[in-house]
Amino acid sequence: GDIADAPEDKQAEAISILEDAAEAIEALAKR
Repeated sequence: GDIADAPEDKQAEAISILEDAAEAIEALAKR
């Protein structure tokens, strides 16, 4: 089960990182 679950966990992690980055870029753009 762990091996099958790993890709989804990594995907969710990557998405959250991308969302954080997008927010940071937006904040910089508004300066």
